[in-house]
Amino acid sequence: MRAPVPLGTEADGSVRVERTRRAALWVDVRWRARFEQSKWRSGKAVLDHFTRGHPPPWPRMLIVPPDPGPGGGDGPRFFFKLYNHPEWDWRPWHKYSRWRYWWRESKASREFRNYGNLERLGIPCAQRVAWGERRDLLGRLRWAFILTEAIPEVVTLPEFFQIQARHPDAGLRRSRRIRVIRQLADMTRRIHAAGFFHNDLYGRNVLVRLLPAGGDPEVYWIDCPKGGYNARESRHRRLRIKDLASLDLTAMAVATRPERLRFLLEYCGERRLTPSVRHLILDVVRYRQSRWPVG
Repeated sequence: MRAPVPLGTEADGSVRVERTRRAALWVDVRWRARFEQSKWRSGKAVLDHFTRGHPPPWPRMLIVPPDPGPGGGDGPRFFFKLYNHPEWDWRPWHKYSRWRYWWRESKASREFRNYGNLERLGIPCAQRVAWGERRDLLGRLRWAFILTEAIPEVVTLPEFFQIQARHPDAGLRRSRRIRVIRQLADMTRRIHAAGFFHNDLYGRNVLVRLLPAGGDPEVYWIDCPKGGYNARESRHRRLRIKDLASLDLTAMAVATRPERLRFLLEYCGERRLTPSVRHLILDVVRYRQSRWPVG
């Protein structure tokens, strides 16, 4: 099992631009020159730029559509996601409480690190750019953001299946769906073999891009703040089943039963329904029915 790479190390590929007791800004080395040109030397500077059209008070999660950044033009576009923790939300047990991340890692930093882990595992995903955060004097999280490069011309996995269902060419429609299923199964198998688990692998977090001129569809993963490596092998099977059941929950609404079976066969590397595949199917169905009994 591959060990996680500590955030902010040279091997991780990120550099510290700002790091104080209350504020932080880490940037992927590939974007360091862009940040220097933009004079983004603090997390507050990045926050002010991307929220300029969204005055506070902000919602608990603010998502800004792809923005070209300073100067506009045809350069890369950035996707900005802000986790906001209002000062009035004092309850320590609440999902959005500032006490929940009292001297603990924020979702933004975890997601930034996990994108790096996915890249090292060869998994296509959103390219990370930077993350930043701000805390109060007690160490409670006020806000945290993550910045990624927007992937052009993509749709979510459910949208892709719905679009292909209306395609007039039955042969092309079937081949595209099969290719996406194979890619998704291969990606899921590879991370699980490395001891990494997405832990939020729903259809909305899987993007599909159709290349022009009849090219093969490309699959990308996004939104992975809950994932990571897990050193406890006793938990691997349950985490593996959760990832598979989360995908199957989406597939129930947009894919056929043969396509759902094909995904699990591809995941297991089998051509036919073996006893091990049958056991896996039963485990996935039981988990899905116990976790999401409706549907």
